[in-house]
Amino acid sequence: MNDLELSLLIAETHMKELGLEIECDVEFFPNESKRVLFSSNVSGVYISAEKTAYVRKGSIPRMVETIAHESAHHFLLHNSELGKELIRHDVIIRMYENGEILAEIDENYRVLMLISRFVNEGFASFVGCYVLRRFADVVRSGMHEKTEYSKLDILKLNEVLSELAFTFDGRSYDYYYGRLEFERIAEVFGRQSAVVAALASMNVRYSVQLDEVIEYYSKLRGMIYRGPELSEPFMDLHPEFYSRIPHFRLLTFSRILPKFVERIYDVSPDYFLKLIERHLGREFFKADVDRLSLPLSKIRLGYLIGKFLKTGNLGVFQGYEIPDEIRVRAQYGLDVKGYCRKDPEIYAGYLLSELESASTVKAKEILRELVDLGLRDGYDMMRRVEYGDMEAVKRLIQKYVGF
Repeated sequence: MNDLELSLLIAETHMKELGLEIECDVEFFPNESKRVLFSSNVSGVYISAEKTAYVRKGSIPRMVETIAHESAHHFLLHNSELGKELIRHDVIIRMYENGEILAEIDENYRVLMLISRFVNEGFASFVGCYVLRRFADVVRSGMHEKTEYSKLDILKLNEVLSELAFTFDGRSYDYYYGRLEFERIAEVFGRQSAVVAALASMNVRYSVQLDEVIEYYSKLRGMIYRGPELSEPFMDLHPEFYSRIPHFRLLTFSRILPKFVERIYDVSPDYFLKLIERHLGREFFKADVDRLSLPLSKIRLGYLIGKFLKTGNLGVFQGYEIPDEIRVRAQYGLDVKGYCRKDPEIYAGYLLSELESASTVKAKEILRELVDLGLRDGYDMMRRVEYGDMEAVKRLIQKYVGF
């Protein structure tokens, strides 16, 4: 058995522990019949239109991890709703070898790739890391059974562990942080539940324009990752908002679902699926997205109400999930400002919209009201307004409203 055959066998053996099979063709490059134009740091690629994983020849550990990684792409793409759509686009694109593909098809493919990359690459990295880690376990176990180690034994273990360290830490954002979310799921619900989570994350279909999807993704991503630390998402919205994007569906499984486990529970995919249905709803098994609306904080809602009262344009609410009472009041010319006064946070948002175009005297009055409502920055802001620092006012509005 040569190194290529051995690498394939090792990957296949440990992927089965996850309930996965290698179902795509595997080709090693370079070879005599085929050349592949990749930079030297690319270890492999999966081409869905060909159902083939291309793996660069190298050390056994590197080939084992790459085979598992690319085969995981095949599994996820061919067994999920969004994956099948990506394959369909890939096939269409490759049919136009002269480059005259419709720009819309190319752009749609780009959008779908972008919103699913965190899941797609995270899952493939999780599978690759798992298989390589198990390979390292077997090598270590073999050494423990020996009383003396040869130089070859030590070199082999060092090779596996070096590759393991690179695979864990040497990857970009989606590969690295995406893998960590699957690790979280595997730790709580078992490794096979991570596979179920990958499929559930990618079971999304869109009947809305994909330019709306990418805008929604960008805005919601900004709400979830509020600070510079990209490893700690804020998952404080209703799960419905996360259900529309693969990336955020995965975060729901890894960050929210573990909070609902009982003190004694089954570490199994069945239990994992029951928790999804019980606490997240059936739409998390397969989401058909026919509308997109962003969540609103109370203060931002008040701000939008203020913008509406200035302009009379209902379009300021477009794309946001607003209370039915507000929508009805706005449509029929009823007292919208009165609604604001019912809630201090909403009213604070309304006052911030008034502050935007206020004179110096009026701005000080509004800031006094905001202080009374609990806005601590108000005192400092009153002094700044006295000195004509209206840029500070803009920064204050940005801080609390996000516009």
